[in-house]
Amino acid sequence: MTQKNVLYFLLSSIFFFNFHAQIPTKTIQIYNNTDEIIYPILETPMLAVDMWLQAAFGEKNISHNLYASNRIYRVYINPNNGILPHTSVTLNVPFYSQLTQNPIPSLPNQYINWWNGIRIYLYDDKTALNNVYNQDKVNIISPLTPGISCQGSCESLVIFPSDHGLPLNDPYQLVEYTWANLNIQTIPYQIFTNFVDYDLSYVDHTYLPIAIEPYNNNSVGYTGTIQDLPTFRNILNKFAADKGWPHYIQTPQYQNIRLPGAYNMLIGVDLNDQNSIAKQNVEQFWTNCVNNPANNTMCQNISIVAALFNKNYQNYLSFPCVSHLPLTLDLMLQHVYGWVPFNECVSNGFDNALYNTPGINYENSVKAYHDLQYSYLTNSNNEFNPYVELIHGKNYLNMDAYAYSIDDAVGNINTIGDGIIITVGGKFGLPNPNPYNSNINPTPTPTPTPTPNPAQNINVNLGAPSAGKSWISYGIGTNTPNILLNGKLTFQIPASTIFPVQISLKDSARKMYAFTIKQGYPLPSSGIICNLGDSWCPHIVVNTNTQKDINTPPPL
Repeated sequence: MTQKNVLYFLLSSIFFFNFHAQIPTKTIQIYNNTDEIIYPILETPMLAVDMWLQAAFGEKNISHNLYASNRIYRVYINPNNGILPHTSVTLNVPFYSQLTQNPIPSLPNQYINWWNGIRIYLYDDKTALNNVYNQDKVNIISPLTPGISCQGSCESLVIFPSDHGLPLNDPYQLVEYTWANLNIQTIPYQIFTNFVDYDLSYVDHTYLPIAIEPYNNNSVGYTGTIQDLPTFRNILNKFAADKGWPHYIQTPQYQNIRLPGAYNMLIGVDLNDQNSIAKQNVEQFWTNCVNNPANNTMCQNISIVAALFNKNYQNYLSFPCVSHLPLTLDLMLQHVYGWVPFNECVSNGFDNALYNTPGINYENSVKAYHDLQYSYLTNSNNEFNPYVELIHGKNYLNMDAYAYSIDDAVGNINTIGDGIIITVGGKFGLPNPNPYNSNINPTPTPTPTPTPNPAQNINVNLGAPSAGKSWISYGIGTNTPNILLNGKLTFQIPASTIFPVQISLKDSARKMYAFTIKQGYPLPSSGIICNLGDSWCPHIVVNTNTQKDINTPPPL
């Protein structure tokens, strides 16, 4: 979190919206910079409990009044005409819409929450769009308070309830957002409405060139890409031809190329070639390295990663299941490329998390995995995961976004803002035309000015808690963790910070953690100093590819 954000955070903790008097509203702007028509869909999630609404209404009985939703609600933006080429739409998005005259918060579906866990699907295929729209349009719901509205010449925005999501194989690119931050360490929860959190991931597939920025915050550049659509698609076709990479298919087949990420390529569902050359190459490379672990540096790294997953599988066998899955090559690689533990048939709270795998130095495993993913930087051919080169490589998309599940490139942003701006196929509409955290593998160069560079901020990514714990707060240069995290697992250390600097943390059990960062960007692999006898701190990992990202273990 930057110093500016801390100031806004403190101010927002004093000035709350009176939700009963005025429903807060934020803005979404979508710019279509292509020569084709774009069809956006907004979709809410099903929520067993909605902490955002609990906070909005000052709910004290949080275990009973859950403000749940067991429905999905969708809004199609111009489903008949779409967003025409080189035009835009501006949407007014209220925090929530009320569905019942006298809401009973212990019952589901009393409100629609438009700010919590929202998905925006950006379609470009009218046939695929019509297939889902024609199924939805038979069900319409009308709220008692305003829903999403559109400025300018837009079609009427109608809300459709549903009990299922959109088809996974449809031709779209996905954007996700959650607006407002929470402090859940007080009851009722506190809510801070001036924050926006948004996410752009190309982990599952690559289809459209998308860029996102916060609305009314010009200090944050874009995440994603501003490439034009023809260039983007030419690169996808070139990559598929170069690497023998498969593409998605559908009946009837849609017109434009959509490529799966490495994990989905290995799963092989709905692909034109389920046993593609790319899959064979990945499998062969893994097998050769496992059989000849000392062959080269990449094979040595594969041995480290393979050891982690083999031991994790053995731990999985210790759990009493009706039957355990046999460890085939396909099963092994699907877990490796998904970076997920063997948890099949696991229940009753059994924890087989990768970082808890017995007999493994998890820090070394993560480093080896990152080195394998980014091996295209030092090898002409990334035999481990060519898809990372597609996303980040200068010969392909050269894009800042997540390319694999624990990639530290920019995919998720949490900052001050009044909404988000989305562009498709270009930079027109972006107040700040510069990328945020643009350097995937930066080479430090002297700067002619002492002005701090926001792209050199240090990102601290906290390990996801388990067993009911959570991270509460952090501190920079102090033993007192005095900045609330509000449920977030990331924060930033400004480039202007004087190093070395101590970082302090507190979890929900009020346990304190601390570590010292020797220097700012670029971070060396040995840039963390731990207190003597600390069993948590030594598992902190510095990403030597970005030289600006620190990953911590979860709370003890």
